[in-house]
Amino acid sequence: MKLHIFNIIKFITIVTVLFFSLTNQGTLGWALGVFKGHHEISHKQNLVFTDYKINDYLYRLLHDEESGYEYFEILQNEGKVFTSEIGMFYGINIGSNNENIPPPGEDITGDGIPDLVVEGYSGGAHCCYDYTIFSLGEQFKIIAHLQGNDSSFEFKDIDGDGVYEIIGRDCTFAYWETYFAASPAPEIILHYKDSKYKLACELMRKSHPELIDEFNEKLEKVISEPAWTTEVPPSLWEYMLDLIYTGNSKIAYNFFIAPGKAIK
Repeated sequence: MKLHIFNIIKFITIVTVLFFSLTNQGTLGWALGVFKGHHEISHKQNLVFTDYKINDYLYRLLHDEESGYEYFEILQNEGKVFTSEIGMFYGINIGSNNENIPPPGEDITGDGIPDLVVEGYSGGAHCCYDYTIFSLGEQFKIIAHLQGNDSSFEFKDIDGDGVYEIIGRDCTFAYWETYFAASPAPEIILHYKDSKYKLACELMRKSHPELIDEFNEKLEKVISEPAWTTEVPPSLWEYMLDLIYTGNSKIAYNFFIAPGKAIK
């Protein structure tokens, strides 16, 4: 009875954290946040790494000699319309670089106007990733700043409607109950709707029939984990959260309590 109550309390705690994640600092707050650089651009002559022309626009990547970091500028008809923060390493999809983002000039929102996606990376073991999406029409516009934290993004038209979705991971649970490499990071999908990026819950959802075999395989793996001698294995949280994020909270709870019934 005590174990059952403990399981319920812990499950409620996880769902509460998840709700906070989805509505504030997690999936939406995390993905739609704005990364702020920590350096100012020096007044020295900075080195131009890349010049890339897109119709009337020019994307220019520069190296700031004083800080050692990069920044980029966007020019329209030779007039500067945007200068990024400094403190990251930036890239666009040209050549074999940054193939997870669309090529410059690709219309990713379905409005018929060329767009530009710039990926930023702070350096370090696994953090942080930052994405800025620009509309390069007659009127220059910033569509979105997306902050991936520990997760890089992949841009892909999943449903074939001509508009790119964004696939990433919610890293709200990094270091939660375990070390980083074993931390659960459920997949999330964003789509562009009503002029902003939102969670694409219908694309994230999995139906019950396709989960039956997967559920049993994951459960068998979790039960056989040697980690049970000292802790609850992270693979339990990982699949449980995957189930919640794919719209299967009841199955997630069943998965959460199943090992306790099987392990005596």
